[in-house]
Amino acid sequence: MNTYLGRTIKTPRGLAPLARADVILMQELFSPAAYGVETSLQDVGFDLVAAEGHFGLGIAVRSDSAYRNTGQPIRSTVLEQAGRAESALLSKFSREPLEYSDLGVLAAQLDGPGGPRLVAVTTHLPVVIAFRQRARFLSRLSLELADPYYDGPLVLTGDMNHWPGPRKADLAFRRRAGLAAVDLGEDITWPSRKTDRTEKTVNRVVGAQLDDILYRPGAMQCVHQEVVDVASDHRAVMATFTITTTA
Repeated sequence: MNTYLGRTIKTPRGLAPLARADVILMQELFSPAAYGVETSLQDVGFDLVAAEGHFGLGIAVRSDSAYRNTGQPIRSTVLEQAGRAESALLSKFSREPLEYSDLGVLAAQLDGPGGPRLVAVTTHLPVVIAFRQRARFLSRLSLELADPYYDGPLVLTGDMNHWPGPRKADLAFRRRAGLAAVDLGEDITWPSRKTDRTEKTVNRVVGAQLDDILYRPGAMQCVHQEVVDVASDHRAVMATFTITTTA
């Protein structure tokens, strides 16, 4: 879920539409302490597992979820540095200084009921017009996911910044990494709109599926998916999985 420079976090109960989720994987969380992320999460029944402002990435687990991080290492990997111009523009737009300096991935291993471990991963890709940078990032990301840390059931979510949908580099990345995408049908994830009429108009003109949930199909199966409105410029993608193997 893209938090829109922390606005979802700073909006009272802005995370409430996601209250049914076991895990929330966040982007644009560039100043987690300033946003009051731990308190905001606790207000809707979630615990913060990890947050790194230099990525703008965070992971939270519902307080009563059967999935927990019970001391397994958090994995944080820089894949490349953020551009100075992009960082300066985001700081100006947010009207506050940001910790943003890197692009990469943040991952947590979560123990589940009966033993199945889930690896939860969040990332935020370069903008769609940066074709070479996106392709380079995706190549590095596929190599990162080959590390044994990521073995077994895995979910990777993020603001993938592909417009209006996945490009050749995205599809090639999925093949290399052995990942499938949750099928969102005709639902757009950006921009967020409230009314059906407005959404249809925006979808026809500029609407896009910028956000993905990717998963390892040999280890798990998606049984439900939906796109919901939250206090953000993006809509949030939610999915329910059954884990079929621990290997």
